[in-house]
Amino acid sequence: MSHSGSVSTSEIAVQVVEGEGLELNALGVPGETTDVILEVEGRELHANRAVLAHYSPVFEKMFFSRFKESSEARVRLPGKSYKDLVLFFNTLFPRAPDSLCQISDGNLLMLLTLADEYQADQVKDRCQDYIGRELYLYFCRFYNYYAVKSSGSVSTPLKGCNTKGQDLTKPQLIDKLVLYMLACDKFSLPLYKDRVEVLLIRFCDKFKDLSTASHYTALPGATRIVLLELMCKKLSGW
Repeated sequence: MSHSGSVSTSEIAVQVVEGEGLELNALGVPGETTDVILEVEGRELHANRAVLAHYSPVFEKMFFSRFKESSEARVRLPGKSYKDLVLFFNTLFPRAPDSLCQISDGNLLMLLTLADEYQADQVKDRCQDYIGRELYLYFCRFYNYYAVKSSGSVSTPLKGCNTKGQDLTKPQLIDKLVLYMLACDKFSLPLYKDRVEVLLIRFCDKFKDLSTASHYTALPGATRIVLLELMCKKLSGW
């Protein structure tokens, strides 16, 4: 995508304001380089059309085509959460080298949903990187699944692991893996899907471990069939 002038995230991130437990970019305040106001839940996000268009084909069509938004100074985004969009933009326009710092299991699917809607491949890539980092932090020492099987929980959190000092039970670890499997399947993130699948089967002792996991019922039918077939092979000793 090409528009007048060079495009840089600094055109948007001109000031930081605190709010809602997030560090917000200058999308929250007007500046010399902002030329459009996004209105979300009655609140304003001040942005630059060219920067948004550079990162999102959807915004490119919105602002540089015959859509009515192309000539409007204020654009309403109905049905969107202000907090979600701020997090989405902060992930799309990272202020720091570690652009994964605000991604979590709790907002992963939301970010991927917005990335899909706005065709923001950078956000999808960062979400995929987040999954890879979490697999390393939580599971790199547990490819030997029996380290967990004996006690049913991780007795010592991994160094650098963001468990906040709390152990994760085996069901919690399985929940994480099912979440990542759903994200990989639903949003076409191929890089870690096979690794997630292998770990998931290793951590499950019985069908119930899998079927009672959060997000399991949201998995595509074909994926559930594959997982159940792999569980059958494991339990039958194949």
